[in-house]
Amino acid sequence: MSLESFDDGNNDTDTSSSAADELMKIYDSCQKLHADVTSGRRRSSIISIDEYNSYLPPHPSDWKQRPLLLRPSPGAGMKIRGVRYSSSKTYIKSYTEENLPINNGMEARGRCLVIDFESDLFIGTACLRLKNAPTSTSEYVCDDDYFRDRKRTFQAVIRGRFKKRIPVSECMTGQLFNRPAGVLPPRVMIKAAVLLISRLAPQLQSRLEGDCPRFLSPLCSAAQTVFMSKNRRTADTDEDLEIDLQEPLPSDPSSFIKMLPQASIGKRALSHDADVKTRIKERKRAFDKLYSSGDKEPSFCTESEYCFEFFQHLIIFDKYALDFPKPIGQHSLKRILNGQPLKILALHQEFNANTTGEVVDECMTRLWSFDIFHESLYDDAIACQNEENE
Repeated sequence: MSLESFDDGNNDTDTSSSAADELMKIYDSCQKLHADVTSGRRRSSIISIDEYNSYLPPHPSDWKQRPLLLRPSPGAGMKIRGVRYSSSKTYIKSYTEENLPINNGMEARGRCLVIDFESDLFIGTACLRLKNAPTSTSEYVCDDDYFRDRKRTFQAVIRGRFKKRIPVSECMTGQLFNRPAGVLPPRVMIKAAVLLISRLAPQLQSRLEGDCPRFLSPLCSAAQTVFMSKNRRTADTDEDLEIDLQEPLPSDPSSFIKMLPQASIGKRALSHDADVKTRIKERKRAFDKLYSSGDKEPSFCTESEYCFEFFQHLIIFDKYALDFPKPIGQHSLKRILNGQPLKILALHQEFNANTTGEVVDECMTRLWSFDIFHESLYDDAIACQNEENE
């Protein structure tokens, strides 16, 4: 499941219905797949043995914010440049790559911890908030709870620059796993989730079967809030990442709508009177259309700075559970994930075709990738590694 917003979305009924039907067929095939792999779990063919063996995190007794752990995904080409307060440019030496900070929304202004990182394609800063996460520091806690009166349980803000030009239509976000799924929930629960996700993410790439399950959506239509700046910021700090971000008006130079040809945008997307929810909905619709067209332009450029905000309310991270409305209720993610963490992920996806135009393979290079581990996954992760090493 993608860690994206489920508060707003597209309402393309035909597309959603078709996608939902296809996903349910995939679900049924996965029930047989799980039985096939239970006696011998398979490892992904897209990572090396050394990378696979490094997937184990430290023992939970060493986690600073147990039961949760945040780290860069092994094998994703991520380099952590440092951890600092949003109001400072000085790195805090006590944080390591294996124990990155998670904010819980109770931090005082300027005291959210942010992570400066770099990959082969992107250099930027990440700020993560998880509701009810253990505090990352006891020094700067206040009574102003970011999550108060909000349904969301997760917020991630990523801001930075691309290191090369990349077509917008080739950038994706969501979840990508390296082992088959574990025990899937009852079909009625999956059907409810699939219908919701298909309605809100009509361009969803979903694959539950096979060695590498995935849920990927176009980056620019999955993010809840996006904006850009063509000038380098003069400030050395990132306190503005803590405030409530807002989708800009289409006339604003920071609007992503400015990237698209005017002829491809609906009149509602260009309206100067639209409220924030409408602006978000129309931007999502416009970039879904771009993705389905496969156009190579527009591209993210190296001169501009881009900001992406994601939030959702379906996952309770301190319990690592899906939170469905009654009568379904909460359902643990432990058995589903097969010892694998959820991710904060974006990637560049390129398809390679033969002379007849048929797609023969794909190349996926991470823009950013962070693992959100829960201690309930640890024993399963150990078991999977032991089976692979036998």
